Amino acid sequence: MSIRVVGYVMGLQTPSPLGKLLLLYGADGATEDGVLSFDDQQKAAAFCCATADDVMVAVDEMVAANVLLPWADGRFVIQGYEPPPPPPAGKRQLPLSIRRAVIDRDGHKCLACGATNDLSIDHIHPESKGGSHDMSNLQTLCRPCNRRKGVRLP
Repeated sequence: MSIRVVGYVMGLQTPSPLGKLLLLYGADGATEDGVLSFDDQQKAAAFCCATADDVMVAVDEMVAANVLLPWADGRFVIQGYEPPPPPPAGKRQLPLSIRRAVIDRDGHKCLACGATNDLSIDHIHPESKGGSHDMSNLQTLCRPCNRRKGVRLP
């Protein structure tokens, strides 16, 4: 169930109370972009304690009132619903096997200062600037050296 869609539906003005129930029923299977389906009219009717004909009438009323807009394949979009923005691009987790391989390759020491403790893996070409997790783009640095380097390119 899309909680965002349900929250939006609760604030809508519908032509009938049955319409609100139908929107809640549809929101249970809604996609994040607000696309609803009432393809199983019997199930929708049972959810709303109504008949299948009542369900179709309520859907038609909501389309006529511009609460729902017809969509492809018998589905509907909720008028005015704005999908959530995409999540911010986060850092991908570097697999432990690659981390160990880089530290082994670099002799278990910081390549900048030679420290052997508090080691971390640095992207030579930073991820934020398009760098990959490829072994050739990774090096072992101690955390202080890694912080000093930041996202600068070599």
